[in-house]
Amino acid sequence: MTTPKQIIDKYEGIKFVKNGRDPNIGLDCWGLCLCIVEDIFGVTDLPDPQYSILRLLRQKISLIKQYDMAYWTTPVKGNLAFGDYIVINIRGITMHGGIYMEDNKFLHAVAGKGMLLADLNDWKKNVEGVYRLKKEHMKEK
Repeated sequence: MTTPKQIIDKYEGIKFVKNGRDPNIGLDCWGLCLCIVEDIFGVTDLPDPQYSILRLLRQKISLIKQYDMAYWTTPVKGNLAFGDYIVINIRGITMHGGIYMEDNKFLHAVAGKGMLLADLNDWKKNVEGVYRLKKEHMKEK
């Protein structure tokens, strides 16, 4: 079973690349999500809204809520688990996300800084939602 420490060690420090989907080249926040969800849950078929949802994101439409809730559910408030996807609102626009690790920390992609571990308390006012991959989409790892 993959642990938060393994994920942090693997991804922290990887450079940020807009629309990045390859950790060897660089990732953006959704690319990071895709890679981590594959590592933790074995899921390789998550929809990639990189292009189709971009215009909607700029109109304040939540990435996961509007794109494909078939894959996601909302966990009990305050009951975050390793691998939960955190949707973040920046300057009034839903445009960022990260993956919950443990101990109130999440991993996310920051332009100019790369993949960083951050304290969720520092982002609390910007969290728009938390989503958990539905069990029926998880694969054996």
